[in-house]
Formats: sequence, structure tokens, C-alpha cells
Amino acid sequence: MSAREHEIKADGSTSAGSVAVIDIGGTHVRCGGSRSGTVLGEVRQFSTDVFRTGDPVETLEKMIRRFAAEEGLQKFDVVIGVPATLDRNLDRILRVNNIPALQGLELRSILERRFSGRVILEHDILLQLMGEWFAGSAWGARTVLGIYCGTGVGGGFLFNGEPVRANTTGVELGHIAVRSEGRRCVCGQTDCLEAYASGRQLVAWSKQYATPIGHLFVDAGKIPPLADQLEYFLQDQATAIAIAITLIDPELVVLGGGIMEMPGYPIEKLIKLIRARLQAPEPANSAKFVRATLGRSAAVYGGMHLTSKRR
Repeated sequence: MSAREHEIKADGSTSAGSVAVIDIGGTHVRCGGSRSGTVLGEVRQFSTDVFRTGDPVETLEKMIRRFAAEEGLQKFDVVIGVPATLDRNLDRILRVNNIPALQGLELRSILERRFSGRVILEHDILLQLMGEWFAGSAWGARTVLGIYCGTGVGGGFLFNGEPVRANTTGVELGHIAVRSEGRRCVCGQTDCLEAYASGRQLVAWSKQYATPIGHLFVDAGKIPPLADQLEYFLQDQATAIAIAITLIDPELVVLGGGIMEMPGYPIEKLIKLIRARLQAPEPANSAKFVRATLGRSAAVYGGMHLTSKRR
């Protein structure tokens, strides 16, 4: 636990009231919350498949109410992170590649009619990154670029803890074109980073080489074709991240997501490859990289930040 987390827990004034936070990812959905600035127990984790059958809004409502009942929350706000493009009012889900049933819904408005507290909808990566700024490895940084690699590849940019965006989406790093081979991306376009360097590609290689996905980076040296493919995987990640750094020039870059937490993932090699793609001497020498540290709790701290500043 970081010093910042201790500070938040010791001073309930940083986030008065209670909040239930649902962080919907491409593979997992996480449910947690806080009361008077203190995170409540363990963050629950479920498969995102729960939103792929039946009514996703009913599923979401039941999940929130179950969490509130288990934690004894009577009056609380709701914060939901979604891997989606939202409208300018942060209400309607315009596009979501991983959970089609949510697409087109005015999710915030629907839930506001079902709960007495405030409902806040936010891009999932921005929510996690705000958590790192509020209580984790990006605490207090003026400009922060967050890069998260998991089922998909997402990013976000904060200025003094506030999201900076042309419309409502974060930094859509996963949909930067990195090659010209014509590989189709889940978004419908071709040659996006996600088509070559995302969790979906790792799943495919896991099946191809009959290797558990969690062992891919560890066992790559024993499987030369896999080692070559993972090298290109890393090169593509580095190219896209270097493009984002060149365009944004952040004070700090936070690297996170399930892929970067996998056993054997060569994070230091990735950083070296990124620097090699940046203009020298700056930002090649000045770019500062840190790892995301809050794990499953990042979105909860992001929710605390959102509710406290909007209160």
C-alpha cells in the first residue's frame, strides 16, 4: 500500500460519502467501492461474459445492488467504467467492440432512474488512470499518459488529474495503424495495433502452440516461432506508444494492463524499444515510465476521485 493510499484512508474528507464502482473490461468485470475514503474489502472479479447474455442493464443493476447489500451501503453514488466510445454527455454508448449488447444504450440515464445517488459513466482506461493519479504511481503528476494493454489496447491522458480528450474517448492507441498487411481488427478497420499486439492475439498463439496463455512469455525461448512472433508483438507495441508520446509529450507515462503483468513480460525491453523510436535528445531521454501499481483497485480510486471532485 502506497503512502498516498494511507493518506486517503486516514482522511475521509478526500472522498466523503460512499461509491460503488463497476469496471467493465474486455475479459473481466470488477466490482468494488469505498465508504468515507476507505476502500471496501476485496474487489470482486467476474467474467465479462455475464453481459453477453440476457439484459446487460439488469445484470449491471443486480451486480451493483448485491455489492451494496454485502457492504451495507445505504446511500451511494455509482461510477461505471466502460471500454467504449461515449457521447459528449458521457451518457450514450456509441461503440463498444467487446460487449455489443451495451451499444446504443443511454446507460447513465437508465441507471439514474434506478438508483437514488449520482451515476457517472467514464471510459474504463481513463477511470483506471485517474485512480493511479489519485492514489498510485502517477500521484500528483501534471501531465500523464496511460497505456493499458489487455484484451484490447487503450490509453488516456490527464492534465492535473482531469481527462483531456477531443470528444469523449481516451487515447485510442489500439486503433493506430502499425502495419500494412491487411489484417482485420475487431473494430472493422485493418492493420490496427490491436490486430497484431493485443490479448486476442495472445489467445490465438496460446491455442496454436498448446501453451497456457500465462506461460507464453516465459516459454517463448523454447518455441522459436513463438519467440519471433512475440518480438514483433513487442515492436508493434513500442511503435504505437512512441507515436502517442511524440504527439502528447507527457511528463509521465504509466504502463499497465493484464499483458504487462504477465509472467516474463519484458517491460524493460519495451521501454528501451520505445526510447529508440523517440526523437533524441528529447523526449527520448526525458520520457519517464512507471508501472501501474493499483491493480484491481485502480478503478475504485478513480471513482473516489470522480465523486469527490464532482461533489
